Amino acid sequence: LTNPQTLALKINGSTSINNGCSPYMLLNVDSLGFAANVSGNLTLTLGGGGAGQFYSDYACTTTITTATINAGLSFIVVYYKNLTVQSILMAVDAPTYATAFLPVNVSAGATSSTATRLVLVGAPNIQTDACAAFSVMTADSSGSIKAATANASVNLAGSGSGLFYSDSSCVTSTTAVTITSGTSL
Repeated sequence: LTNPQTLALKINGSTSINNGCSPYMLLNVDSLGFAANVSGNLTLTLGGGGAGQFYSDYACTTTITTATINAGLSFIVVYYKNLTVQSILMAVDAPTYATAFLPVNVSAGATSSTATRLVLVGAPNIQTDACAAFSVMTADSSGSIKAATANASVNLAGSGSGLFYSDSSCVTSTTAVTITSGTSL
């Protein structure tokens, strides 16, 4: 049997991007692929970005080379932007963990300054009765994160028998969230 307490890193995000700012969720997962909260802060080293850079913000203005999953959480969202057409092998590493990789192809597609769609970022697998975080962001037609030009109400549906919550403790249930004009979250 596999020990579900064996922890690993995982990168969730698009494997084909243009030269815009794209979100990537860096996850701590158990051996079954379920999100697993860390007991203490876990500092991740980001690499393999080729000519691109990692950022801490959706506007891709603050560059980073490390990111931290805070104690009690299972993930952190970082952003990546690359203006050079190339294929990269994005990498995330931490002490005592095997390096996680994600191949990403960067194309020269033009980005738009207008948000026209929603992007959902979250863990691909969650355990029964677990509280898992998801982010809804506004993006242009190519998937690059862009600020909303007006308040956008987003109805939350398709949860099966699960519920959506507006807080990280999963106490206050909700059926909609609002992305405020000028922001993307």
